[in-house]
Amino acid sequence: MLWWDGTCFLRGNSSTLDDIAGTVITDGAEAGPFGQGIDLAVFDTHRRCLVWHDTPLNPSTGPAHTRELHFSAKTKTIHQPVEINFGSAQNIQLRAIHAGQRPLTLQWHQNGTAIFDDAHFSGTATSTLTITGTTAADAGLYTLRATNAMNQATTAPIRLMLQNDGVGMVVQGAGLVLSWPGATGILEFATDLAGPCTPIYRISPSYSVAMDESRRFYRVRYP
Repeated sequence: MLWWDGTCFLRGNSSTLDDIAGTVITDGAEAGPFGQGIDLAVFDTHRRCLVWHDTPLNPSTGPAHTRELHFSAKTKTIHQPVEINFGSAQNIQLRAIHAGQRPLTLQWHQNGTAIFDDAHFSGTATSTLTITGTTAADAGLYTLRATNAMNQATTAPIRLMLQNDGVGMVVQGAGLVLSWPGATGILEFATDLAGPCTPIYRISPSYSVAMDESRRFYRVRYP
């Protein structure tokens, strides 16, 4: 049996190890720091940290170590979207991620004013805000405020700007979503800035581009 006592990993048989009563292990063959030839991990709830015993595969590379990864109870922003250019009648999402002790109370704001779910906004009290059928009124600065029992944290402002000409780009998941105004625009791409450009027929906004595609330049041509 293996046991984390808050200071080190211990080992013993079921008759000598009692992590509830805190029995002291006296069996010399089983007692003492553990980790020879094996990796172990445990979450220490009292100190809010992940503890693991790291044993090198090749002992000649160095001794084993016990390492700790600490978690703060305070909430803080660890990811937020960047500036977004969007076109009219587009569906876009903003996602921010906060670390910290759960539960978290989340609230999206536009230009400092709280927004709430309706036919246009959804997810206003979650980490992902969806805006359906964008209009000029959606331009502005967006923030997500996260609150827990310890503190409150707000993302840096995320700027949304309406782009009525050219190609608008929004980062969505593992790719880009391209949009452009008007129903007659033809999206074209080139592998070099100087061209030539190749049209992409039979598509309409919005058009998804995977992040792992080779470098391309995009433009919109109107017949």
